[in-house]
Amino acid sequence: VGAFDIDTFDAGEYVSIGTLADVSAWAPEGSSAFTKDTVFSTTDVAGNVKFYRNLLSTVSIGGGIYSFRNAPTFHDLVDPEVRDAHYEIDAALDMYLYHPNTAPFVSKNLIKHFGTSNPSPAYVQVVAEAFKSGT
Repeated sequence: VGAFDIDTFDAGEYVSIGTLADVSAWAPEGSSAFTKDTVFSTTDVAGNVKFYRNLLSTVSIGGGIYSFRNAPTFHDLVDPEVRDAHYEIDAALDMYLYHPNTAPFVSKNLIKHFGTSNPSPAYVQVVAEAFKSGT
């Protein structure tokens, strides 16, 4: 479940409780344990810092036969605002754009549309790397 940047909270509301590798953890002031209010930050492969709450949110369908993880959510169900929708869209676009399958999928389809109908895996990989790097 998504969380807001620690810097958006009042000073002292959250305190750092540790960092391991590229993951940092913050807890509400006065707490040093991991709870549902703990916030973690990490940097994704694109260099974007992401914040997550210590919660797992899954959706089950088909009588529990199928389940999948919910994307991070930023909607306040009690007091929704337009900015919440913007945050939600940003999170969804980031999830799609930086997913490892996006670059090869988009690259193959662009090659098929503008080039050859059966591109080689090496060609798709080169275009996918260009898609990821932006060059």
